[in-house]
Amino acid sequence: MPAQEIFGSPAVTAEALVRAMTEMQVFSAAPTGRAEFKAVKAQMKHEIARVLDALGRTCGMETVHESHPQEFLYDVVWIAPSGTMGLAVECETSMYVADVLYDFRKLLYAKAPLKLMVFSDSAQLRRQSIIDRIADELKAFHGHLPGEEYIVVQFCNFQTGCLEAYRFVATRSVELEKFHAHTWPTSRGATTRPLRNQRPKITTGRPTEKPTVRF
Repeated sequence: MPAQEIFGSPAVTAEALVRAMTEMQVFSAAPTGRAEFKAVKAQMKHEIARVLDALGRTCGMETVHESHPQEFLYDVVWIAPSGTMGLAVECETSMYVADVLYDFRKLLYAKAPLKLMVFSDSAQLRRQSIIDRIADELKAFHGHLPGEEYIVVQFCNFQTGCLEAYRFVATRSVELEKFHAHTWPTSRGATTRPLRNQRPKITTGRPTEKPTVRF
């Protein structure tokens, strides 16, 4: 059965979701030590929740952070007026492939039409072909529903200041397809490079009471 018949259509397009991610504040310094890495991860989650809350408000979604008393399994989720999950998000700042894959595997089981994985770019992850490893996880999983959409965002490291986004639609995609790239402001200004000639659209749903990010 198609995912849309079970979960409903995604509230936003992949393009709109990734463009919202470009509103995140870029971290100004690389962390050193476990304590600083934990602080950066907490800041990254906060930024993701902040930008997704703003986007979610436009389509009637409530944004809930992982520390909500209901103990959601994911770092950030959108809850639709019907009570179903509209978006599941995991983020990871570790430079180790095993840590990124551990978080990504949680999304395979999320009951949501749209699933977002955000992780920090690093030379070590690139050397170990992290995108190919995530693609392998997607292809090896046999529980996909047709139409489930996965968005993988490789967030900037502290030198490059860039973002790369990939997409996989269950039973339609063969590989993770790169579809968007963004570079944060430099002395010459920021650049955004959509890899397809398609304007991001937001599909609005039923309005709800004012949603909040809960910590």
